[in-house]
Amino acid sequence: MWEQLKEVSAPTKFGLRIIRRNDLCSKLRSRLESTYPERFKILYETQCENIDFKQNLVLLKNGSSIFYDLLVGADGANSMVRASIRKDDAGYAEEHYFRPILWKSLRLPDQKGEVDPRAVIPISGGGFRTGGLLPRYPEGHTILAFWDNLNLQNPEGVHDEEGLVKAITTGLQAKMSVFQKLVYFKRQRTEESLNIEFDDIELKRFLQGQANREHILKLRKYHHNENVALMGDAAHAMYSLLGQGAACGFLTASMLAQSLGREINISTALENYSNDAVPAANAIVDLNLVTHVLDGGLLIKLATALLSLFDALRGSVLFKDVAHTNMPYQEILKRNRLLIWICKQVFKKRRVTAPTHRKI
Repeated sequence: MWEQLKEVSAPTKFGLRIIRRNDLCSKLRSRLESTYPERFKILYETQCENIDFKQNLVLLKNGSSIFYDLLVGADGANSMVRASIRKDDAGYAEEHYFRPILWKSLRLPDQKGEVDPRAVIPISGGGFRTGGLLPRYPEGHTILAFWDNLNLQNPEGVHDEEGLVKAITTGLQAKMSVFQKLVYFKRQRTEESLNIEFDDIELKRFLQGQANREHILKLRKYHHNENVALMGDAAHAMYSLLGQGAACGFLTASMLAQSLGREINISTALENYSNDAVPAANAIVDLNLVTHVLDGGLLIKLATALLSLFDALRGSVLFKDVAHTNMPYQEILKRNRLLIWICKQVFKKRRVTAPTHRKI
């Protein structure tokens, strides 16, 4: 499966591969259709409204229902399956926060050799809190832009296409901070000016689109009753900085499949799945809190820079460990526990509590 996913993913200079959700879903669908043609069925334009756990029914908005033997909720950070569990389980707990920041993405056309197709270039200034230029399959790049004024649907000072182009151009030319150099493995940004080509339709789409939030989600367990499981962002949503959202989703999906394969009893398999998956997923959720170095003051940035430098001298760099090794997330967290502890202090001050939050 990995080889098939590589076909539709964009490689980066530092080892990670970026894949669009639609391409990922298309490959997974093709794999299921070819492997289980008689057992596989997709219902399009269908939305879940509620779950009846007593009768094992998924209730749909069109008034129909679907019976299930095993229900796996992989329906994102705003999961309807998780919401139904929350109403059904009096002891349910959910640690759910928003990062105090908004984001949008902008698709760029093929830059015709003017920009390295594997380039990852950070953005700062120009109305942006942070962001970056990322490779995009099959050609071109994507601008991922973040800003911290929660009352604005676009970055500060951006009101039209011309202003957006100017803001991105300014942000791409800003000098890298010490932290950004650590993130991008100490590579210096080129001093040459980038001549970025933009698409007018995509600029309008960016300006008119709704801004998104980044979630932090941790659960005490990933199963409910005897035949319901959660995985992916429905179970462990995280920031995007380390690029591990999809990777962690595949990891927990693999854990679920292995647990179901080992156990005859579904209830036992789901309990074992939770015991294995929760510590691993919570570790990478915590590791992504390193994002909050960008939000901290000078002392926080200095402390984390010194810690990162010390770890690098010992042969351990958080970003490289995540991108280039098969080291368990728990081990990487253990190696960087002091760094993440500092970042957690910033997180606790700046986080925005989600309406669904119930303290674990």
